[in-house]
Amino acid sequence: MEVEIRNDSGGVRSIAAHLDSFKKAGVEFKYVDGFVKFTAPKKTDKSCDIWQLGASVTATKNLFMYAAGSGSDFVITDAACEPHVNKLLRMLQTMGAEVEGIGSNKVTIYGNKKLKGATFEPGPDFVDVAGLMVAAAVTDGKIRIKGANVPEVVNGMINWFELFNVKIEKEGKDLIVSRNGELTIDTVNSGVPLAAPGLPKLSPGPWPGFPVDAIPVMAVLASKTKGRLLLKNWMYESGLEFVRELNAMGADIFVSDPERVIVTGPVNFKGGVIVTPNVIQACKAIFIAALCDPVVTEIHGVDILRRRYPNVFETYTSLGAIIERVDDLR
Repeated sequence: MEVEIRNDSGGVRSIAAHLDSFKKAGVEFKYVDGFVKFTAPKKTDKSCDIWQLGASVTATKNLFMYAAGSGSDFVITDAACEPHVNKLLRMLQTMGAEVEGIGSNKVTIYGNKKLKGATFEPGPDFVDVAGLMVAAAVTDGKIRIKGANVPEVVNGMINWFELFNVKIEKEGKDLIVSRNGELTIDTVNSGVPLAAPGLPKLSPGPWPGFPVDAIPVMAVLASKTKGRLLLKNWMYESGLEFVRELNAMGADIFVSDPERVIVTGPVNFKGGVIVTPNVIQACKAIFIAALCDPVVTEIHGVDILRRRYPNVFETYTSLGAIIERVDDLR
């Protein structure tokens, strides 16, 4: 079997983790005209012990799916263990693969070449929930996020949002999010990690650490919060480049180095014409920043949001945002 994947990430989000893991599984690959062609071996080893170079979520999931249908036994160490990764493993179990270690970073899969069909119901995505929480907080709104009250998915993030004085109520299967007065961080009594006296810090980490894809919207939340926040992104070297656009909109963000910025708030965003980076979560942060204050922001390149959020404009319009497509006005 051969599979082709386009390798156009520019090195920032490379597929090196995929290549390494599949090579260890006996899969051959070669580069062809900007694509990577994978060729599965005609016969797999009876057992395969793979220690991944890093806990890449997508590389882990792809390897899990390959292992489940291989008919071989796989032991995978330094596996990603985010909630949606665990949901995939449970689905593979339902399909006929035998799995041990769900929820840990060491997973054993006893593959089955005769997998059967299954019914799958995805749970809430913590990155999506984080964006909605930030939107409610920075606009002083109140929203109900249906089906988001899944403790093993959101409780870690809730801990952080409550440090910003965001009010989060659990009601049945839903979360109700609003501002609990002034957005501020108590650096003395809250127990928040500090980089220096009076300077709280937030850094992403592999699960169950704070999700790296939620870091961009936290820059917007910090921009509307009284005080300063040291925000880190050591996982992606260019992961904080989007703060230039936020500064152009009126943010007060000092770039210490490519992986660390200090956000000072609260600010009033002033709008303007912005060209968003070609990064989904960075674009979402700029989009939410545009909703904060009664100004007009024209964002170019915002359609990249639809790659992950096909109904994003309709969703936020239903919550009260005023959004018009520039193409529709010309």
